[in-house]
Amino acid sequence: MSTTASPESTVLVALDNDRLPSARPPSSPLPLIELVHGEIDAFLVERYHKWDHAPWILIVEEDGGRFTDPAGGNLGDQGGGLYSNAGLHDHLLSALRYPLHP
Repeated sequence: MSTTASPESTVLVALDNDRLPSARPPSSPLPLIELVHGEIDAFLVERYHKWDHAPWILIVEEDGGRFTDPAGGNLGDQGGGLYSNAGLHDHLLSALRYPLHP
């Protein structure tokens, strides 16, 4: 997991998200591996199914990261969410005005 603590230097990757023009698209087919390896700081994805997210939520949280779904919880059945390192997570939630549906 990355140790970046400054929102200004965050490497944010977003998948199919038009509201974040500063986010880059994933450079690999599995951007959450990049997150766990510390190559990126955050990943925002707002699609897929709960079976896609369930294992990644566990892996990211076990590695010291955090996950927030669009409803403000940490469930995999909300269609996606924000994955990031724990030091950045609250800053990113605020900057992105996330969750979308508090």
